[in-house]
Amino acid sequence: MQLDKKRSIRQALALATCGVLAHGPLLLPVSLQAADLSWKADMTTLRYAENGRVSVSEHIASFRREVGEDEWVSLKFSWDAITGASANGAIFNPPQSGSSQTVTSPSGISRTYQTGQGQTVDPLTTFKDTRVAAQVSNGQFLTPTLKGEVVGNLSFENDYDSYGIGGNLSWDILQRMTTLTGGLSLDLDKVKPFDGNPKEFESIGTTTPIRLGQGEKRTIQSIIGFSQVINRKTLTQLNYSLTLNDGYLTDPYKFITVVDPALGAPTDYLYEKRPTSRVRNAIFWNTAHHFTEDVVHFSYRYYWDDWGVRSHTSDLRYRLMLWRGHSLQTSFRYYTQMAADFYQYSLPGQPLPSSFASADYRLGHLITQSTGIKYSIHMGQQVEFSLRADITEQSDADNLFPSLGITLFQATISISDRVDYAQSGRAPP
Repeated sequence: MQLDKKRSIRQALALATCGVLAHGPLLLPVSLQAADLSWKADMTTLRYAENGRVSVSEHIASFRREVGEDEWVSLKFSWDAITGASANGAIFNPPQSGSSQTVTSPSGISRTYQTGQGQTVDPLTTFKDTRVAAQVSNGQFLTPTLKGEVVGNLSFENDYDSYGIGGNLSWDILQRMTTLTGGLSLDLDKVKPFDGNPKEFESIGTTTPIRLGQGEKRTIQSIIGFSQVINRKTLTQLNYSLTLNDGYLTDPYKFITVVDPALGAPTDYLYEKRPTSRVRNAIFWNTAHHFTEDVVHFSYRYYWDDWGVRSHTSDLRYRLMLWRGHSLQTSFRYYTQMAADFYQYSLPGQPLPSSFASADYRLGHLITQSTGIKYSIHMGQQVEFSLRADITEQSDADNLFPSLGITLFQATISISDRVDYAQSGRAPP
C-alpha cells in the first residue's frame, strides 16, 4: 500500500484509539494488593473514510491485568482492512491524450496509465490491503515511586512488515506532585513491494524497469518529559521527543511529473527520491483543568525535522458531565505544516534533479481542521460504552491539490472488575 498514506492513516487511527505508543509513557495506577488483582478489557471498532479516496475498517481488542503486588501485563491485537485510492504525486487535471503504460499498484494490482509526450497519468492509485498487529507489555514498580515498562510490537501487511521494542521509566518526586518520564524504542521495518522497489528517478514508462528488491528502515525514538500537579484541579505536562530514521525512506509507489516548461503539459513521470535519513523533533505541552464536574484539555505540539518540515498542532477538548454516568465531549484540532525542502509539485523539464524530489502533498504546505464529538455512558457498575465522530478537512495551502474531507466513527466498550465512581456519578460504598 502507499507507505506515506499508511503512516498518516496509522497516526490518525492511533490518535483515535489513544494508543499508548503514540503518546509516550502514561501515568499508571498505584500498586495493588496481591489479593486484589484488577483487570480491564477494551474493544474498539472504527471506520475511517476519505471522500472519494481511502476507507479503513479497524478492530482492536486489548486486555490489561495486574499479575502481582506491583506488576501488570497488557495485550493488544488489531486487524484492519484498507481500500480505495491514494494520490500518487501526478499532477491533477492535465489534458488527456497519448499512449499507455501499465504500472503495479501497492496491492499488486496492475493499472494502465497514459504516458509520453504531453500525456497524463491518473493522479490516484487504487489499492487494497489488510494488516494485523499485536503488542505486549510488562511493567512493574521498581520502588514505591519508580516504575518501568517494556513493550514489544509487530505488524504485517501485504508489502510492509514492522517489528519493535521499547521501554519507559516514570519517577514520582516532590511528594508525588511531579513525575519525570523517559522512554526509548527501536523499530525495524521491511518495505517489500510485489515487484520490488523501483530505481529512483526512473521513468514509470521504462520498458525494462530496474527493481532493487526489498528496502529496510530503522527508527529509534526517545522521549523525556515531566508532569506537574499545579493544584487540586489542574495538571500540566511537557514532553520532548527525538526520532531518528535511516534506511529506505522513499515511497516506491509515488512519482513526480516532468512538464514542458513552455506549455506546462506532462512529458514524463519519474519515481520519487527521498533522503536515506531523517531527524525528527517534537515538543508537546498539555494542560487539563477539572471544574466542579466538567473537564477541559488543551494541548500544543511543535514539530520540526531536517527535511525542512515544520508543523504546529493545537487541540482543545471539553468534557461536559450531563447526568449520572453520561458525558459529552467536544473537540477541535487545528494543524498547519510547512513543506519539505525537496517538495516539488512538478519538475520543469531538463535537467532532472540530482538530489531529491517528491510531489507527495503530505510533504507540502498543509492546513487541517478537525471537529469531533464523543458520547459516553456507564452501563451497570463496571461497563462503559462510548461513541465518537470526527469530521476533518485537509487542504493544500498552495491550492495545487483538491481539498480532502475525512470522517471517522468509533465505538468502544470497556469492562473492568472495578467501578470508576468518579465517572459513573455514583457514591462509593
